[in-house]
Amino acid sequence: MKLTQKLAAAVALAAASCAAQATTVYTDEASFLAAAGGSLAFESFETVQSSTATQYNFNDVSFSCAGTTWCPGFFGTSQLFAHDGLQTVFFASPDTSTFTFAHAVNAFGIWIGDAGTTGPLTLNVTLDGAGSVPALTNYTGPSLGWQYFGLVSDTPFTALTFAPSNTNDGIYFDALHYGPAGANAVPEPGSVLLLGIAGAGLLVSRRKRR
Repeated sequence: MKLTQKLAAAVALAAASCAAQATTVYTDEASFLAAAGGSLAFESFETVQSSTATQYNFNDVSFSCAGTTWCPGFFGTSQLFAHDGLQTVFFASPDTSTFTFAHAVNAFGIWIGDAGTTGPLTLNVTLDGAGSVPALTNYTGPSLGWQYFGLVSDTPFTALTFAPSNTNDGIYFDALHYGPAGANAVPEPGSVLLLGIAGAGLLVSRRKRR
């Protein structure tokens, strides 16, 4: 196989690897903020701009629920407990909840409260056009406890949906950071590899021309 063909095959393999690892998950707020870089928007759900039975609208993000078990009855804002400020948003399993943004984002970080108190909970997150990742896996938490979840995606998205695996589990959200990842965002290892291979290909091409 010619060198150029080998390089093309390596680039294709690296590109496939990048596509498969396009979203990085974080369980620590400081690590998420460091990885996202730049200036992210912050929402603590203190001020509701408008609302319906199944949707609450804040500054430039909305929170909605879908399902028939608890939604719209057990859904909305709560001052039962909060991670930041006085108010959170909440829903209950097995219904789903969705955050929708006015503009495309690729960084999302939030505190999840009181989850996994009725038994092991797997909480899957689906990003429109950017795949899905687990936020919690077989998680059992204490009453009124908090667990952090954040992600940085190579693919921008405008909506993100939480789908729980168990039933009758009230789940709260607070202290949301979101927005485009800044210039300081750390690239995926696969992306670094892809850039390195592309650079090597250019170097070989230049040497051949000489």
